[in-house]
Amino acid sequence: MQKRCIIDNYSPQVVSESHYDIVVGYVSSQLPLDELPAGRSELVGSMLRSVSPSGLVFVYGEPDMAPYYSTEIDGQSQVKDFVFKYYIAVRTLPRYGKEGLVESHKALILHTPRDTFKMSKVRIPHSYCRACGQNLRDWGGKKHLMHPAGVALSDVWKDLSVLYDEELPADVLDRISSLSPKETPRILLVRLPREILPSPTIEHAVDTMQVDANRVILGDCIEVMRQLPAGSVDLAFADPPYNLDKAYFSYDDSRHNEEYISWCEQWLFEYQRILKPTGSLFVVNLPKWAVHHKTYLDKYLHFQNWIVWDALSEPRGRLMPAHYTILYYTRHQAEYVFNKEHAIQMSPDFCMRSSCIRTRKKQGISDEVTLSDIWWDIPRIKHKKFRDVHPCQLPEKLMEKIIALCTKPGDIVFDAFCGTGTTALAAKKMGRRYLTIDIDKYYVDLTLNKLELLDKWGIIPRVSTNRERPVVTKKELQLELLRLTNQLGRLPTEADVKSHSKYPLEAYLVAFPSFGKALRAAKVHGQLSQISQELKMRV
Repeated sequence: MQKRCIIDNYSPQVVSESHYDIVVGYVSSQLPLDELPAGRSELVGSMLRSVSPSGLVFVYGEPDMAPYYSTEIDGQSQVKDFVFKYYIAVRTLPRYGKEGLVESHKALILHTPRDTFKMSKVRIPHSYCRACGQNLRDWGGKKHLMHPAGVALSDVWKDLSVLYDEELPADVLDRISSLSPKETPRILLVRLPREILPSPTIEHAVDTMQVDANRVILGDCIEVMRQLPAGSVDLAFADPPYNLDKAYFSYDDSRHNEEYISWCEQWLFEYQRILKPTGSLFVVNLPKWAVHHKTYLDKYLHFQNWIVWDALSEPRGRLMPAHYTILYYTRHQAEYVFNKEHAIQMSPDFCMRSSCIRTRKKQGISDEVTLSDIWWDIPRIKHKKFRDVHPCQLPEKLMEKIIALCTKPGDIVFDAFCGTGTTALAAKKMGRRYLTIDIDKYYVDLTLNKLELLDKWGIIPRVSTNRERPVVTKKELQLELLRLTNQLGRLPTEADVKSHSKYPLEAYLVAFPSFGKALRAAKVHGQLSQISQELKMRV
């Protein structure tokens, strides 16, 4: 539903201090350089001065330009302390015309006050598979947790399909206004110039050099890379720690922001240095860090795509964080390896259930489309039986896609953050050479052991873990709480469970981290019931 709002266009003469609930800067390629109202720094300063202390600041534009305005907002904390919150990928109609991946999203970067802010929770209708008619998201036996009013909005807006070249589509502005908790938000629109980005500078010509491959090296990645010759690897891949205070054995994952960015720039410099003239670089990280990587790497390499790896996680906050960023760069602007025959993916109109995929193949239904800059058909590793002891293990299918896309048989694939050996294993299986580094001996030994098993057996055997089936399943317990909710006309308490439930309270406390977690299904359906009652009363 479209929310009523008051919209002003930016002018230095009419802008009031801290007056607006939402400020939207949108990058305009139609703004002549000689008509610019101010430079990037001045415009960002005006945006921050105009927004209320609890308001929201958005930047909308192409993925190659929007990060520059985002980092400028981060750098003007002296004006108003707003920080990066979300990189929202807004799906657009495909834009063809350049080699490589099809451009199919625009960036909408949200900055919020550092300490506290308010944002409405928005739900959109569930999407259904064009073949089997089931929900596109496989709930894995947890359909009772699906909210009947729709799915919570994530940071990948696939339900929209706007024109790529439209500066600020009405559908995007409507969605932005719906995120404000105000009934009638005041919105300021600011046109931002699309600046001419500097071309990468290469200090010296890069020749192809030889390096000993098929090695797993123990050591600090920066120190080891400094010993590698320039122009020696065909594909460089990085999936560093994300600075989330994860439990690594030999690495501190809780650096200050500036320290983390500085550390990343040290290894990013070495990454670009060792890349061959026709080589490609892929960097995985959280969007929060990727905006900084982007503005740094632009000095040395040619930007190809900001890839949105849409791998939905558990709902948190007002928006569901659903994606990781994969930055795609090449040494040369046009002369690089790109295998078009592998530039395909499953259409987002179809689900990934094995039964549906088999049926589609049997019926001859084509479910493939040209690969774009939104990758949605590779889920994260969810089941423990497929995981090793590592905080952030990547699925092998992701590496296989990247290797198939940007290398030839015999090419060298490099990864300075070896972890559980995903890159080395995928490269070996696909007839490429590998070179990986890790600071932790445990992961070096684990990778070497896997490679040995692959040589010996052709597969990596995994021991299945047979868990004893509980007497009462989580689903049965949640459905029981839903029954009690309908019976009582409210959410049941622990005392209600003791008095009225057919299962003991202990069963809930053992199966769930807390009683509140157990109530999730009852809350989902209870909220909808309350909304229905309110609507009936209004009628």
